[in-house]
Amino acid sequence: LSKRERRLQRCVFFHFLMAYSRRPKLVRPRPFNPEDPCVTRMSSRQRMKKVFERAASGDLFVRADASQADELGQTAASFNSMIERLRQMTYFDTLTGLPNMKYFMYNMETKAAGDRAEEYAILLASINGFKKINETYGFNIGDEVLIETARRLKKRIEVARITDYVARFSGDEFLVFLRGFSGREELEQEVVQIIQSITKPFFVQQHQLSVQFALGGFLFDNNTEIDHDFLVSTVSLARSQAKLSKSSHVILTPGDLGTSQIRQNKMIENDLYRAVEY
Repeated sequence: LSKRERRLQRCVFFHFLMAYSRRPKLVRPRPFNPEDPCVTRMSSRQRMKKVFERAASGDLFVRADASQADELGQTAASFNSMIERLRQMTYFDTLTGLPNMKYFMYNMETKAAGDRAEEYAILLASINGFKKINETYGFNIGDEVLIETARRLKKRIEVARITDYVARFSGDEFLVFLRGFSGREELEQEVVQIIQSITKPFFVQQHQLSVQFALGGFLFDNNTEIDHDFLVSTVSLARSQAKLSKSSHVILTPGDLGTSQIRQNKMIENDLYRAVEY
């Protein structure tokens, strides 16, 4: 290379070196540390946002992580308290503390989606002549009878059978979900024990009341389509038949009545129920 070419080469190299040295230096990222406060706070905020979004969409069973001892943890605790009150108001009966119809059906669909070999039963129990109890002793006594009935049912069902549960349907009516039966005969035995456990004398505010119950049941398996109206119509019809026949209970199965027949009978079930009440 000539002297002029070597000078030009050094000049180009010098300018390249100066340009490179003036570029912003790349900062190496720090290794991920889950205990880093910045990382923890960011992930906690993101989790909290997802919890709020689920609650806003109607999920009242979601809970926020309130384990942090900072303002985020306090917010989460307040949120959990609020969502618990909403859940109680939405899914539980205020008088008896039992789940209501909406939560009953939600629970039933969840549990009935398990073992396909199992048979299930829904029972509808109501108090015979409950209207007369209110008229004779007052609504306060009637409420106490409902509370005690709920307590007895809950003790018999949820303590003796663990996986089953009871809910208040409306008025003096209670729903019971049972699982794990081999047939109608075994269910009949369980129903008799339930009735015996709730028909003991009631002692309410110095009054001794003899209360009788009528119970209708429907035995089905996972091959039966779970339709709320169909199930409620079936157990209501069975309960009304028990009242009409002066029997303590009547159990139906899918083989007893077809869907269309049950829907037809539902049209006269209300009149039948009113007739037996009086």
